[in-house]
Amino acid sequence: MNNRKVRKIYGILLLIVAGVYSCMLFLLKSHFDMLHWINYGFTLASFVILYLHVAIMQDQYGRYSVFGVRISQIVFSLCSIEFVVFGVILMLFDGINWRIPLIFQILLIVIPIVLIGIVLMHKENVERNSNQVTEKRFLIYELEIKLRSVLDSVPQEYLKEYNRMIDNIKYSDPMSSNSLTEIESEISDAVDVLVRSISSLSPDELRNSIDSINKKVRERKERCVVYKNHEEIHA
Repeated sequence: MNNRKVRKIYGILLLIVAGVYSCMLFLLKSHFDMLHWINYGFTLASFVILYLHVAIMQDQYGRYSVFGVRISQIVFSLCSIEFVVFGVILMLFDGINWRIPLIFQILLIVIPIVLIGIVLMHKENVERNSNQVTEKRFLIYELEIKLRSVLDSVPQEYLKEYNRMIDNIKYSDPMSSNSLTEIESEISDAVDVLVRSISSLSPDELRNSIDSINKKVRERKERCVVYKNHEEIHA
């Protein structure tokens, strides 16, 4: 199912939910004061924002984070608060001053719009990072295929350690950064050497090669953690 079709289905579902909500509201509630109309208007606006978030921003933009939290999670959470608190709970009460709720609702609607705008302004960077992550996944997959291609040449007593090394590479973080280029080249070179010479390695040499690759993979993992923490601090 392509993204265009998913967005279309998502829009239809939101339209149905908004329609059911409106019907139930007008059927169950006969009196509307200023606050109720404000709540209703902002609740419908939250449905529109939820749709625009998916229609305008593809998944790669939704993964863009602010202070370590994905934009998509923030938008969904704020719109959910608008719907539950103001679109449902406060609709049950009459005579509440509308000014204070209005301030909160403006924030709940404006913040997602601003966040979506920030992401779209950084669209090129987001696309570049997404492409780099895709390339990194291909690299990890390529290393895994190379190591598995010589699996039959691995002595039985080292097969468990060898498979564990493959898993360590397979489940590596696909993040991309210039600070990782050197260690990734070392891992790639070490894998190439191991694959080319595995049939001629002594047991001790094979163990040392496996340990060396595992050490480099762990070092890359530690650098990924440090780099991500640095990004969050400076977000």
